Amino acid sequence: MSTRNNSRPHLTAKQKLEKQKMIANLEKEIKKLEFTIKHEKAINKKREALKYLKYCLKTLQLLAPYAMTATIVFGSFCIFGDAPFVRDDIKKYLRTAKTYDSYGNVSYEEQYDDFENPEGTVTYYSKWEKVDNEFYSREVKKYEIGKITNEEVEKLINSNDTASLEDIFGKEVSSSTEKRNNLTEEEINREPYLEALIYSESDNEFIVVKESVADNIGWTAVCLLLTVVAEILPLGYRVEISSFDYEESLRRIKESSNSINNTRELKKRLEIKKSNYKRLTR
Repeated sequence: MSTRNNSRPHLTAKQKLEKQKMIANLEKEIKKLEFTIKHEKAINKKREALKYLKYCLKTLQLLAPYAMTATIVFGSFCIFGDAPFVRDDIKKYLRTAKTYDSYGNVSYEEQYDDFENPEGTVTYYSKWEKVDNEFYSREVKKYEIGKITNEEVEKLINSNDTASLEDIFGKEVSSSTEKRNNLTEEEINREPYLEALIYSESDNEFIVVKESVADNIGWTAVCLLLTVVAEILPLGYRVEISSFDYEESLRRIKESSNSINNTRELKKRLEIKKSNYKRLTR
């Protein structure tokens, strides 16, 4: 009569060590699957949030060179000119036009804005000459002051030096003949004289006004145009040199951030792991 040997096969020390490792790994996997099944929704939400965060970071990486270029252009306008898009506060300093002649007549015109042609001039008026029984005429020549100082101009006007005008100012900028028939006796007897028109600007008297809509639109249009032109540099770098691929980056993020399997599949895997664990621990 024979007897069947139901005892387990004898394992070597190495096999026992391998078995212990397998059991330990199964325990970790079972705990991980149980935790995942229990917190599946929270884990998926976390993965989804991380995915969109990575999308945002890649989008920032895509836009960063262009944003930097636009910021530089915008900052330059703010530093060296008027800021685009916003109507700035503009200081308008008091400007004065002073007119005086060789006879001591003086008049002033003041305004907080630019004059139409703010170039100083000296005008020569000749003596009135009778043309016929009713009309008189005189010659009028105008010279630009240019780089001549106001003190020199004032000295010239006071001395009424009508002979050296071309030596001082060069050729006249305009010349005309004036005719009149309603002169007073004083005007008829008046000798040739000079009249100066001098412009000046106050250093400390001003008013503050809003930049005009037209000026702001003009500055904004120039800023946008320069920004578009400047964006060619990072665009060229991306096309010719950079290895950055935005669409490929998004595809990889999506693949690596897929949600975990549904609960049914996770439970099947858990049952298999537990079955293997029981088999090894019997």
